[in-house]
Amino acid sequence: MKTTWNRKRTLTTIALPIALLLVVGGLQANAEADQNCSNASLTGTYGFQITGGIPGVMAISGVSRLSFDGQGNFTQIGDSQILINGQPPMVSLGVPGSGTYIVNPDCTGTETLTIGGKVHHSTFVLVDHGKEVLDMNADPGVVITGVGKKQ
Repeated sequence: MKTTWNRKRTLTTIALPIALLLVVGGLQANAEADQNCSNASLTGTYGFQITGGIPGVMAISGVSRLSFDGQGNFTQIGDSQILINGQPPMVSLGVPGSGTYIVNPDCTGTETLTIGGKVHHSTFVLVDHGKEVLDMNADPGVVITGVGKKQ
């Protein structure tokens, strides 16, 4: 009987914060939707922190800077630093990256990054009036998320 109670308690402990995040996230998305976003809503330089990886293959964490032109184009500024499987040394990409993006009226969007001859796709949502970008990789087999903050 005690095991059943512990399972219910554990499920409640996990489910409640997730439900709250969904509700708060929905309210934030509705507030952002009132902004009528466009490509011009994403402009300037952002610092990104990324985490994730390829399940069962490697874990990745890193930082990067991207510059968005407000017209649907972006470039990687300087050098991204990536840590693979939590083991030093830090990998320096040292390869310039660039891409295109589209911001929808509801402040969601998509982007395509070309770096080192490889193309990566992601989806994102702008929050805090474009001061922050929440990003998620959209390529099969890759689980990477990023948070970008306007500098």
